[in-house]
Amino acid sequence: MAKKSLFLLLFFITACAPVKKWSYEPNQPTLSRTSPVNAVIIHVPLDEGRQRSGLTAYPEILIERYNSTLNGTSEGFFIENTFEGKQLKPLKDFAVAVSGELMSSGFFHEVRYADDAQSDIRLYDNVFVLEGTLNRAEISHARYFSNYNVIGWNLTMLGFPYGITSSTVSISYRLRSKTSDIFFEKTYADINKEFNGMYYNPTTASFEKSVKRIALELANDLKNHFETFKNTRF
Repeated sequence: MAKKSLFLLLFFITACAPVKKWSYEPNQPTLSRTSPVNAVIIHVPLDEGRQRSGLTAYPEILIERYNSTLNGTSEGFFIENTFEGKQLKPLKDFAVAVSGELMSSGFFHEVRYADDAQSDIRLYDNVFVLEGTLNRAEISHARYFSNYNVIGWNLTMLGFPYGITSSTVSISYRLRSKTSDIFFEKTYADINKEFNGMYYNPTTASFEKSVKRIALELANDLKNHFETFKNTRF
C-alpha cells in the first residue's frame, strides 16, 4: 500500500510539472554615460526555421506522450504547449528578451524591439536591423529510476534527482544595414540542463538561461565587430 501511494505521488508530481510561465529578466543595465558603439539596433521578430517532426499532423499524440511518459522530445512548433496557457511565442518573446539584454549591456547607443523596422529605420542615421532565424527550441528528458524500482523510489524520497531536463535553443543571427548590406552573421546554440527532484525543479521547459547566454555572447560579438570596423562608414 505504501509503495502504491508513493508511486501515485511521483506520478502526480511528474505528470503535472511540464507547464510553466515564460519569464525573462535582463541583467541590470550597465551604468555608463557613453556607449562604446554609436549605433542603433532594431531587433525584429525571429523567422521560423524549426523543422516539423513526424508527429506534427497529430499534435495531441506528442503532447500526450510528453505529459505522461516524459521520455519523448517536444519539438518544433509544439514547444509552445509546454508553457502556461500556451502563451509562449518564441519568435517574438526570444527577440524581445535578446533586445532587452543587448540594451542592458551598455555597448550600444540604443537597442529596441520592433515588429516592423521600416518606420524606425527612417528615424536614425547609424541604424542596423538585427534579424534571426529560430532553428531549434526543444526539450528532452532522461530518467534515472524506473517507476517500478524500489531503490529508485527510496533515493528519490531522500532527495536524489530522478531525472534531468535538457532545453536546447539555436538561433542564427544576421545584422544588416539600412541598405540591406549584411554586416554580421553567426549561429548560436545553447543547452540548459537541470536536475529534477521530488523537492526541487520538477520537470519543466526552461529556455530563459539559454536565451540569456546567447544574448550576452551576441552582445559581445557585435561590440567587437563594430569596434573592429569603427572607422568604416555605413
